[in-house]
Amino acid sequence: MHALTLTSDVVEVVVLPEAGARVHSIRAFGQLLTHTPADPTTHQLNPIFWGGYHMLPWCNRVEPGPYPLLGQRFAVPANSIDGTALHGLHYVSPWDVDATAEAVDKTTTTLRCGGGGDGEAWPWTYTASVRYAVDGPTLTVAYELTNTSARTMPGGVGFHPWFREPTTLHVPAAHVFPDNTDTAVRPHPARGPLDLRTPAALAVGTDACWVGLDAPVVTLAWHELGIALTMAADDPGIVAVAANPPDRDGVAVELQTHAPAGIRRLLNAEPYALHALGAGETLSLTLTLAHSRLP
Repeated sequence: MHALTLTSDVVEVVVLPEAGARVHSIRAFGQLLTHTPADPTTHQLNPIFWGGYHMLPWCNRVEPGPYPLLGQRFAVPANSIDGTALHGLHYVSPWDVDATAEAVDKTTTTLRCGGGGDGEAWPWTYTASVRYAVDGPTLTVAYELTNTSARTMPGGVGFHPWFREPTTLHVPAAHVFPDNTDTAVRPHPARGPLDLRTPAALAVGTDACWVGLDAPVVTLAWHELGIALTMAADDPGIVAVAANPPDRDGVAVELQTHAPAGIRRLLNAEPYALHALGAGETLSLTLTLAHSRLP
């Protein structure tokens, strides 16, 4: 499988264009931080629980439908054992490498994909790109999702990296949807193990979404490695999702543009919904993953 390797003096990132343009691995200060399989082809055989992949044109779980929404009727394909449509349409499909955007020094690359126009599955057409860049201790992941159809399209983007389990996670949010498999209209106050305004271990079994962040930033720390990772977004309305499944060795920490059940939220004018992108409109999201040494 073809791999692109981006390197700086601190960070090494391996990207797999054929497996959803996903991040196969992130190393910082020589340490592997991602939940990465030994064989890269595992990403295609079992794509949900490894590496770091892209969620678009929607994030997290939505009900398959059918829905009448924004002048169209559509039903997205279910792909999860709980019957939901999970993480969009491009987390494993091949993406094209934009050769004109790849730097000679191998610190930057851009990959592109497109989709839609599939009858009831997703009647709108769109293009998407992700740009990776490494600079010193920082990895930048920049998205653009453009509605190329003539009608308004629902849209969302997000990054879904799996990490080796951190010692602590900091999420500066007072409100949370405690269960991503069954989200209510309104979030709950963050209490007990879901109150991560003070850094703490992410409880096993957690699968939750924090909203109304004081700042669009979350921080992971691996005390045994002496490394911290600060994930930040350029969108102050971002939501943060984190999951620690009991049967996995990894923890997912995600920044995305809407909460779970994003289609229902848009349909019912609920908060934290998918964006409504007009014809030709682009939804952009830039994430920075900054690595540092713990004192």
